[in-house]
Amino acid sequence: MRLILAIALLCLVCGCAATCKVPMRMVGGVCCIDANDNKVCDKDEANGTSIDCEPPYRVNNMTCCLDTNGNNICDDAEAKNNAPTAVIVTTKKTTTTTIQAQNATSDSTTSTTATSTSSTTTMDRWAPTTTMPVCYDSDGGETVGVNGIASGLNKLPPHERVNVTDYCKSSQMLVEYRCGGEYIYSRDILCESFHVCSDGRCCLPNDVKCSNSKECCSGICIRKQMVSLCY
Repeated sequence: MRLILAIALLCLVCGCAATCKVPMRMVGGVCCIDANDNKVCDKDEANGTSIDCEPPYRVNNMTCCLDTNGNNICDDAEAKNNAPTAVIVTTKKTTTTTIQAQNATSDSTTSTTATSTSSTTTMDRWAPTTTMPVCYDSDGGETVGVNGIASGLNKLPPHERVNVTDYCKSSQMLVEYRCGGEYIYSRDILCESFHVCSDGRCCLPNDVKCSNSKECCSGICIRKQMVSLCY
């Protein structure tokens, strides 16, 4: 009896080891959902605490953007910086005209050559070319809050090119596609607490607290009586 009391007292003072059921994990002494098993609570990732982007993507403003050449600059930003440039090209055209006149006092003719030069201006425009990777995911990887489209090679033989869209396996389970090299992979991800799977993404249903409209399945977050709710 004394041993049981001693163990109970030790648990109260020092804390006993707790276990969390998958996909939950112990972070900071509490259980939280870690659907992608990256040792970061999904809630913290949604708040921008930690974002991981798989190559050829990079982190930019708390999101993933495509960086095909690996220069740490988003391809969209490079395309804007390398906007189509107007080039003026001037060409010269020389026209030669021969005029023959009959001499009034003789039977001979006189030839006169007149040369004139004209200029024409043309404008030539070109746009930079961007080489797309073999596999491309529009949401930049396992981004559960965005309905993404992945285009790449099927990992199963004969490895044909396919286009697949994230979809809901159930009201709580999301099937998320991502690129792994040139191949497309999928994973079942359980939406975190208070979220549901709708239209290929995890989002907040109506009448649930929200911080912005992107979190809401409806796309509408309204603040009423000091509380923001999805509508």
